[in-house]
Amino acid sequence: MAYWSKYLRKTSNCSKEDCHVPTGGGKDTKLIIRGLFILLTIITIGVGIVEHQMATLTQCPAQAGLESAVIATIANYVPPIPSKIDFENSQMGYWLAVWHQQFVNEAFTAKKAAGEYWQQGKPYVEAAVRILKLKTMQAVEQIDKYIREYR
Repeated sequence: MAYWSKYLRKTSNCSKEDCHVPTGGGKDTKLIIRGLFILLTIITIGVGIVEHQMATLTQCPAQAGLESAVIATIANYVPPIPSKIDFENSQMGYWLAVWHQQFVNEAFTAKKAAGEYWQQGKPYVEAAVRILKLKTMQAVEQIDKYIREYR
């Protein structure tokens, strides 16, 4: 609490009694949860209204795989809100299989290219490691020499 009061005094012109110091607690959490539930309710109602409008515009009844349940009445209007959506998954399964195969092919291609790049860069990396080892050994020998001199 003292940290926040110092911060508030530095950034505002209010006295210690006038400043509100956030302490956390249940009120804020309840308010956030209530707001999230309201947002979820509004989104659900909005989806139902849009589905109904789309069905009206295309002049077709609710889609075959859509079961609707009435949850709310708004100004004497009862929007159908979907409670379950069924869909034909054979097409989706096909496209997921195609996507999976493309992914596997790209992964093998990338692995092959990475192996080729490693074979090209390996001599340079090995030379750099040899030089680093040599310089490290020289530095260790130099440090040992300094330590022996100062004893």
